Amino acid sequence: MNYAGAYGGGNDEEINLDGMSADDIEQHYPEIDEAFGISESIREYEAENEEELTAWIKDGADQKAKLIAE
Repeated sequence: MNYAGAYGGGNDEEINLDGMSADDIEQHYPEIDEAFGISESIREYEAENEEELTAWIKDGADQKAKLIAE
């Protein structure tokens, strides 16, 4: 959801993490990152999607090679 916030002493603070990298979140919001493991989750998500994309590209290259060989 890329949204965080806090309420205390009659004040609320909203933080929009949309578009931020894991490194940015670690640097700018270390307390929130430590409490919720946001940067770690982002890195895991990126790694999983990178693996799927790599497999998809490799499959496409293999299929193209078979078509050319025919």
